[in-house]
Amino acid sequence: MIKRSFLPVLASLAILALAGCASDNPPGKADVHRKKGYALLEQHHFNAAIAEFNLTLQSNPNDAEALLDRGTCVMFLGRWDPAIADFDAAIKLKPDYAAAYGCRGLAHGRAGMFAASLADFQQMTRLTPQDDWAWSYLAELLATCKDDKIRNGPAAVEAATRACELSQWKVGFHIYILAAAYAETGDWDKAASFEQKALDVGAATPEEHNRMVLNLSLYKFHFPFHDPAIFQ
Repeated sequence: MIKRSFLPVLASLAILALAGCASDNPPGKADVHRKKGYALLEQHHFNAAIAEFNLTLQSNPNDAEALLDRGTCVMFLGRWDPAIADFDAAIKLKPDYAAAYGCRGLAHGRAGMFAASLADFQQMTRLTPQDDWAWSYLAELLATCKDDKIRNGPAAVEAATRACELSQWKVGFHIYILAAAYAETGDWDKAASFEQKALDVGAATPEEHNRMVLNLSLYKFHFPFHDPAIFQ
């Protein structure tokens, strides 16, 4: 069973770190702990990062960014319920916090709460319609969720195409999701063609490359890709 990493989430968090720490004022203790937490998160030292974000939240319990970051670390450790609680708290403080909806959508999906995951990704696309990853997360769930009540091939194709267009067809993962979306509609020729295109563009990790190769074989034999490793 192949599991995808949360590399896109880390990339988003790096952007948030730069935005959140930019200030003309000298950094306070909370900012110092936040920066330490970001550095530890990027090194995958999740428990140590959580400790730093806890210190940040001791200084300011209403720090939505710190709640998001702590929740992300907790999610990496496979603790879905406390991660969702942190994302809930961040969204309560900032109802238009797109990154929190995206992270909560991932956590809901891993917890098997697929309808809630779908609602989160849909809200993320409404808040950040120019974010290619928002559309890709939505398309992935619509195309590959093991719950057939959630899967929607045509909607997945539309969302994945949007992700590809926004990224100028330069992100192999988005094209890989578009292939899965076409497979869900039963268009095996397009599914195989886009899977090959995803391979040509390239994968972010060896795991993704191996999954692309396996999926290409699936589509050639007219099997869709419903991935229990991502959304369960």
